[in-house]
Amino acid sequence: MTYKIDFERNRVKIQGIKKKFRVLGLHQIPENAEITNAYLIKKPTGYYLYVVCYLWKEEALKGIEEKQFSIPVGIDLGVKDQVSLTTGEKIRWYIPETKRLKRLQRTLARRKKGSKNYLKAKSLIQKEWEYVKNRREDVKNKVMSYLKRFSFIAFQDDSIKGWHEGLFGKQVQNTGIGGITARLRRLATLIPVEFVDRYEPTTQTCSKCGFRYKLELSQRIFECPRCGLRIDRDLNSAWNILKLGLEQLAQKNKALAYRLMSALPVDRGEVKPVEREASAPCFVPGVSSLVEAGSPSLQ
Repeated sequence: MTYKIDFERNRVKIQGIKKKFRVLGLHQIPENAEITNAYLIKKPTGYYLYVVCYLWKEEALKGIEEKQFSIPVGIDLGVKDQVSLTTGEKIRWYIPETKRLKRLQRTLARRKKGSKNYLKAKSLIQKEWEYVKNRREDVKNKVMSYLKRFSFIAFQDDSIKGWHEGLFGKQVQNTGIGGITARLRRLATLIPVEFVDRYEPTTQTCSKCGFRYKLELSQRIFECPRCGLRIDRDLNSAWNILKLGLEQLAQKNKALAYRLMSALPVDRGEVKPVEREASAPCFVPGVSSLVEAGSPSLQ
């Protein structure tokens, strides 16, 4: 009752304001969506209308299933490489503060507090911060757009807050990697997603034979003294996360877990409690599935 949207003329009527406002971006609302709420938000760059919609799950999955891969994926989050996948891909991004933002902050420090020039410089800083935030959100949108194409996702519920408060605060801040964890939780309403406990020693366990030994942070290659496996430490962790996630899924949906386990490559060791009768190479068209050090990465 507090608003009315005219999709044909791109106009929005807000209660208490006589004039109808012209709004850009109404095409983003799906045709079959049920509008439940709308919020008028003020940002440094202007006013925005946040519209909350509900879609039937079948409608939301329609666009995903057309491009979905038939293989599961394990995700290892990190500081050096933000996302490492069991397909051999590494996705890395880093968006620091801009030079213009630092210059504006120095300008603000020289202005008299409360003056017009002070308020003007403060407004420009707010707009620049919004620009930096939008760039980080754009990267996360693109990463999630790719991850949702997998039929199953497993990732470790790492303490991103602990990383931020520790030695890697600047790197975590400039990548916004914590947003990936939050979005994966929301994605669980559409596709199967399992969260592996943060205390599982996925980095220190061999993904092939299960042997465990302590690995220093400076060691980027995992070399198993038992079976001789030599693999990038992040990829090794991603494989362990995937196997643990599939084991958790088997307790909820044994049939789905068995089908996903059959897509694992034969050199990745056994996954319990469901045994595999047949295995197929883990392959994505156009993506290498090598697990040796030096696998291709997306930057």
